[in-house]
Amino acid sequence: MYKHSVIIITYNQENYIADAIESVLQQNPPPFEIIIGDDCSRDKTPEILENYRQKFPEIIKVIRHSQNQGIFKNFNFLMDKVNGDVISGLAGDDLYKPGLFNALNKAIEANNLNPVNDSFSIVTNTVLLYPNGKEVIFDNYRIRKNSMFKERLRYGLSYREVGFSKKLWNNINPIPLNYGVFGDWLFGFDQVVKCKKFIFINEVSSVYRLGVGMTSHANVKEFSTSRLQVLDEILIRYSDIIESDDIRYVKFEKSKINYNANPSIANYFKVAFWLLLNANNFSVNNNFNKHWKLLIPNFIKKIAKKIV
Repeated sequence: MYKHSVIIITYNQENYIADAIESVLQQNPPPFEIIIGDDCSRDKTPEILENYRQKFPEIIKVIRHSQNQGIFKNFNFLMDKVNGDVISGLAGDDLYKPGLFNALNKAIEANNLNPVNDSFSIVTNTVLLYPNGKEVIFDNYRIRKNSMFKERLRYGLSYREVGFSKKLWNNINPIPLNYGVFGDWLFGFDQVVKCKKFIFINEVSSVYRLGVGMTSHANVKEFSTSRLQVLDEILIRYSDIIESDDIRYVKFEKSKINYNANPSIANYFKVAFWLLLNANNFSVNNNFNKHWKLLIPNFIKKIAKKIV
């Protein structure tokens, strides 16, 4: 049977890390290994990790950094530590649904694939868990016939780094560190471009908690600067495969970022103009109506603040 490796990164997540680990340990078949990178946590996270390591010394390996590295460095450090056939990543405040590994195994067998020799990714659905307890399913299965590059660009794809073959994993570059908080977006594009086969299964695999991660606390300026840099890099790095509709979408996104940073009437109408011209450039999961409905109230709020 296939050996499942799971990378978990964590920092000050004493309220969530046990749930994350348990969700992996309770899989059937069980994991081959769980490699946990603790980014110098200052709460009770290290104690919790040590308890699990002592209970499952053959499965759990804990790497504790003596100094805080940041999310991306922590993740990159663990990337070449895995020894399994199928690799998945998990944040310390997220968790897996029961039956994930079994579903991945069935998908591999049904498609007659070898994770050591074949470059593939198994795409499942994801639960978005809001702070108020509301759960929303992010449906990746709906886009199974679409271009994964286009969907990644439009935020229509969210597989949470689950179900990578060893062949693909070994070919992926680490998360770039010189693009700020959106560096992992380029990491996602690298996955999509290098993946030779996407296998979609219509099941929910993981739960992603919104509003509790480290990146959720970054300020607007950090987000704006980083995202603009990444969008420009996408145009350069993938110039050989990017199409005219993708370029138009990137221009729209850049206009929207400028509007969010400076909600003037001129920038508002610039974004509205792009919305009207590019209504069909949005993913099924990230559609025109969603952008349009959010734009108007946000614009009014920001302009009202300026007036007051």
